[in-house]
Amino acid sequence: TAGTRYGSIQYELDGKILQTIPLAADRTISKSSAFIRAADFAAKLILSKKDNREPGSAQ
Repeated sequence: TAGTRYGSIQYELDGKILQTIPLAADRTISKSSAFIRAADFAAKLILSKKDNREPGSAQ
């Protein structure tokens, strides 16, 4: 939802906080369709298996 605060960033120098900036959503995004959510899930599943391979293994 637009305006929802999710955190903040602090700029520090030598342990002293110079500035704190809030992180907030700048827009509201509607929920995606069931087809898009299923495609996202499948892509994440495939990519997570690819990332878990041993270094140097054949692709």
